[in-house]
Amino acid sequence: MPPIRHWDMLEVNLSTGGIAPRGVSEEMMRRYLGGSGLAARMLYDGLDPSVDPLAPEAPLVVMNGLLTGSPVICCNKVCLCARSPLTGIWGESRAGGFFGAELARTGIGGVVFRGQAPEPVYLWINGSAVARRSAADSASETRATVARRSAADSASETRATVARRSAADSASETRATLARRSAADSASETRATVARRSAAESRDGVAGYEGTIELRPARHVWGRDTFETGEMLRAETDPKAQVGAIGPAGEALVRFACVMFGGRDARAAGRTGMGAVMGAKRLKAIVVRGQRSDVARLSEAESSRHGVADSDVVRRSAAESCRHGVADSDVVRHSAAESCRHAVADHRLLAAMRAENPKARDDAGRLREFGTAGGVIVVEAAGDLPVKNWQLGSWEDRRQTAEGRGQRAEKRPVERIAPQTHFARTLKGHYACFGCPIRCGKTIRTPAGDIAHAPEYETTAGFGPLLLNDDLDTIFAANELCNRYGLDTISTAAVVAFAMEAAERGVLSAPSADRSDGSDRSDRSDRSDGSGRSHPDQLRPHPKWGDGAAILALIHQIARREGIGRLLGEGVRRAAEAFGPEAASFAIHTKGLEYPFHDPRAFISMAPDYATGSRGGCHLESFSYILGYGSPMPDFGIERGGVEPHEHEGAARIAVLMQNLMTVFDALGMCKFVARNGTGPGKLAHWLSLATGWDVSADELMAAGERLFNLKRAYNLRCGIRGKDDRLPDRLEHLDRKTGGAAGSLPDMARLLPEYYALRGWDARGFPTAETLRRLGLDDIVADLGQLG
Repeated sequence: MPPIRHWDMLEVNLSTGGIAPRGVSEEMMRRYLGGSGLAARMLYDGLDPSVDPLAPEAPLVVMNGLLTGSPVICCNKVCLCARSPLTGIWGESRAGGFFGAELARTGIGGVVFRGQAPEPVYLWINGSAVARRSAADSASETRATVARRSAADSASETRATVARRSAADSASETRATLARRSAADSASETRATVARRSAAESRDGVAGYEGTIELRPARHVWGRDTFETGEMLRAETDPKAQVGAIGPAGEALVRFACVMFGGRDARAAGRTGMGAVMGAKRLKAIVVRGQRSDVARLSEAESSRHGVADSDVVRRSAAESCRHGVADSDVVRHSAAESCRHAVADHRLLAAMRAENPKARDDAGRLREFGTAGGVIVVEAAGDLPVKNWQLGSWEDRRQTAEGRGQRAEKRPVERIAPQTHFARTLKGHYACFGCPIRCGKTIRTPAGDIAHAPEYETTAGFGPLLLNDDLDTIFAANELCNRYGLDTISTAAVVAFAMEAAERGVLSAPSADRSDGSDRSDRSDRSDGSGRSHPDQLRPHPKWGDGAAILALIHQIARREGIGRLLGEGVRRAAEAFGPEAASFAIHTKGLEYPFHDPRAFISMAPDYATGSRGGCHLESFSYILGYGSPMPDFGIERGGVEPHEHEGAARIAVLMQNLMTVFDALGMCKFVARNGTGPGKLAHWLSLATGWDVSADELMAAGERLFNLKRAYNLRCGIRGKDDRLPDRLEHLDRKTGGAAGSLPDMARLLPEYYALRGWDARGFPTAETLRRLGLDDIVADLGQLG
């Protein structure tokens, strides 16, 4: 893998069909890395807080991590970023699998989508970009105002927006694209042209790209579920292509609709409603097939056995690497010595990964054997499992005998839904994401005999104990429905729990509860069945805890925006506002994002993380609960088992450090499970240096994480959040559950939040101080925040 020197992107105007290249300088990459880091800089610069997240003007950035597709272990993440239609603030969602690595093989690091297509479309990328450009190419690109600008120039350009170019630029873009033609003409033109021309034939085409980049009609898959969509689009493009698609929920603008990758392997960019953003843009899918030979192509079987570094796909001799470098030297004028140095770095990186892969595989333990859901028993024992919408500390039940006497069941409910129990009869196989030796993905055989993706931990916890449901078949069915519809399983389970508690309290039938708030923008003709008819599985009048039929009926109604599903599809915050004041006490969210299923009462360091996270209630922003379960982080002075989960002392520091580190993970494209064995900034800096040719220190990397976290905070402040929004739901701050592993443990937010703000260098209002921003190289943001008062 040659060192990274340039980041190629695409700008896609869905309104006109325009596709243009956009470059990112090496300086920008080093400051903001890739993934959500680089996307944050772009979206901050272009933010207009008055623009609705679902408006055509609102951009969507699909971005690979800086190391996605590289030999570095578990670097397989692609990130989708936009202003969230669910929360109204920073929206970010990531997915593993093989899509990101395949996108890396095209030579394109990311795509910025703007506008709204007149008809449903999908983007097809097939081929490879020229990875290193000549001086002439670079100069030409600079004249086109695409790349190598200073940070100030980039900010100015982005604020002006790509759409406000001169008439000459607009005319050029129009000549290059599919714009303003009839649907029939567009379909014909799209299939026939745009990207199949050589650079010589079309000076207005995507310069430096060898292959196809085009928007294609997607009306024939509009309304199809994510599995069907993937199968149909691979059939008409390439059987080995990777597909990221929305389902009917995204088309209907459900505010927590997700984007599904990998078809039936079901890797989800689940949180913050990126599926609704795609649906609003009438962008059904992104389909990629790469051809670059310098980026590894790895099969699922190879990933599952080894990880990248052990595969024959990337085993090159030093001589082969040097020859490859010399062949590329006509593009970047590398000397033979430089090429050999790159080859040496390549082999040092591969050697490091060969040493790391077995360690990661061996440390995975239960995760490798049972997948993420294998943790439910341990999580319940720790008091970390959400039971009955976060009301209970443990999950107990009694079965009734024929004589009507209660007796303890043979197995506890959590054991009945755990894979340790059911895998003996359901497990079909294991699979891994690109470059991953852990292989936490599992396939199962359902009672109907179908092969399906096994529910992950969050799905199992959400459709199990959160709803007091121990029926495994219902959990399997709920998982399958959400994956096909394109629904975030966390938010979906949370709104179902909210509806069940509302029914129990007698507020479900409030007059406003069955009405949309008027924000449902979807065209009825674009919905999944086009008829407006209700699904046969109707919601019962008063769904009860553990009612499997009601759970599945609610999922159908939410995805199709029918009945009460119209309101529940808005998320718990908006639903609670419609139900009345009482509902706020059991609407579990922060800043509008429903909580994932790890409890801040069980791990105190998670409390300041949930309160301040960029996305809202998000466990992955710090991932610090892994330290409470015993994982080490030697770079932070934390040995294995060194964190007392209920201790307040040091909890705010842990939250800050882990948030900064996890922001780096997101920017690099690395799966966070790598952190479970103590991988910290030292290792990451070493691997990044080998992969890029930079000399990166651990301190530089942690400063980058801090910079990116503060950049996202500034984005949110401009979107209207303030320190008063940095809070936990009352239930999670004040309700002592009395039983379970976290009985008596409550987070003291009056202590934790000021400590956190001080460590962050924020003032009492939750604003980063001017000194903090300047220290992080975010000088241009000082004036922006100063205007907010």
